[in-house]
Amino acid sequence: MTNILINDIIQDIETKEFDNIDDWFGKELRNNNNKKDVIAIHVNVRSLNNLKLNMLQIYLKNFKKVDILVLTEISLTKEQMKFYELKNYNLFSYHRANKKGGGIAVYINKNIQSSEVKIMQFKNAENIEIELNKKKLIINAVYRPPKSNVKEFIKELKKWLQNKDVKNKDVMIIGDININILEETSQKQDYVEMLSSLGIISSIQKVTREEILNGRRVSSCIDHINIRKKGNFSAGVIKEKIADHYFTYIILKNTKTNDENQLINIRIIDEEKIKRLIEEYDWDELIKTNKNAEVLYNEIVQTFHNLYVNAYKEIKIKKKYEGNHWINQEIRNEIKKKQNLWKLVKSNPGNEYLLKQYKKARNKLTNEINKAKCRDNTRKFNSCKGDMKSTWKLINNITKKKISNVKSEIEKNFRKTGLNLKTITNNFNNSFKDEIIKLKSSKENLNTALNIQPERIEERELFEIEEMTHMDLRNIVKNIHERKAAGNDGIRPKDIKNNILSLQNILLTLFNKIITEGKIPTGMKISRISPVYKKQEKDEYSNYRPIVSHATQYRH
Repeated sequence: MTNILINDIIQDIETKEFDNIDDWFGKELRNNNNKKDVIAIHVNVRSLNNLKLNMLQIYLKNFKKVDILVLTEISLTKEQMKFYELKNYNLFSYHRANKKGGGIAVYINKNIQSSEVKIMQFKNAENIEIELNKKKLIINAVYRPPKSNVKEFIKELKKWLQNKDVKNKDVMIIGDININILEETSQKQDYVEMLSSLGIISSIQKVTREEILNGRRVSSCIDHINIRKKGNFSAGVIKEKIADHYFTYIILKNTKTNDENQLINIRIIDEEKIKRLIEEYDWDELIKTNKNAEVLYNEIVQTFHNLYVNAYKEIKIKKKYEGNHWINQEIRNEIKKKQNLWKLVKSNPGNEYLLKQYKKARNKLTNEINKAKCRDNTRKFNSCKGDMKSTWKLINNITKKKISNVKSEIEKNFRKTGLNLKTITNNFNNSFKDEIIKLKSSKENLNTALNIQPERIEERELFEIEEMTHMDLRNIVKNIHERKAAGNDGIRPKDIKNNILSLQNILLTLFNKIITEGKIPTGMKISRISPVYKKQEKDEYSNYRPIVSHATQYRH
């Protein structure tokens, strides 16, 4: 009686099937404009690598619509995982300790509030528990190795579902469970019956893994999305392959997400307004009274700061989604060719010729992806020529290196010393100063090595620097890199270059006063020094190098 009831429940679940990602997107997502729906996808990747990540990005080119992506059997260490982060997604991961294989990665769209919880760590499976939407939904992403004890796993899963922090909440159990629910076994029966008794629905009832073994097709449903939730959902299988498993998905209808997180408030300078303010300001008023270069420079800096304050505006922008520009039509065609060949292989499992053609198409697709990404990266680097800031930003983006705030990074590195930030800053200054003194003291040794005899160097006559002309000033300003960051004085290089006609008199007066007085204003000589870690111990000052940022005028 129980078996009949369970089978009836399974048969009542509609599991949709789609031939590929494009088919799924066109029929399930294209007309889905409900931002409150939550879309989750799972696939077993059988060891995550760059190629498979690239394939994921191709398949899910409409990735911004997917809220949750679960990858099982990633076979990566925690250190390796940092190279597989996805923009606009928070990453949660589980890794085996001291052995290969297994592992789980869960990507949650940053539009959804999410946090990892620790309710119960399984012994007969690997799992990560994540809570969404202010405790409205708990996700348990699971990978159960095929050789682990099935009965003990079912007991563990039941215990988790009965936990006081879980039993009254919406639940999603998603991953590779390695229990074939298309096969009539006692294990399958115990598993499905346990889920049903606790109000859990098995939403995936179609083949999720298909391969050719010894000339015959082998099929199973071992990738599951089990759900307990108020409201409707849509679930199914997408017959697209990263390894030997198909994609599975679920769309939870009308689940609240944090839509406000899609907008960011930012404060920027209105470029048209700052240009107008600089043009309209009476700069000649600053040079009417006879003042030295020090005072004049300080007044110029203060005036710029006042103009910037008046030019600021606050805007709301949507979080930017950067598509994969390297995906071209040729790659899409190769994907379709591979998909069609796989259909033929499934229909003709003993045909060695078709299997060979499928593998050939798969390898060609891999090569095309690698070449396309290489071309795209070359294009990006060419667009950054002459701009080191953009170049390093691109390098860090490609290598997935996280850029942290210098202040917070220094505080973390020197935390165990017990020193406050001011003391650490002074220690850095003294360390860098000592290095300069060492370099100066080594000058005598350097001269000796080069056989330079200072007493034989003839004295040179004094020379006089001519005053700067308008032509001199324009030639200098012409070479300013307007994309460079502002120096310690806060004046942006592009505001000088783009407004030289309005500023030429005040700048010419300033520089000629410097030449006449023979003294550079203090503010122009102040540099902002940022310590950058080089190697070895992170709480040793000598293991950092100084990066210096000068005032714009002083650099040119």
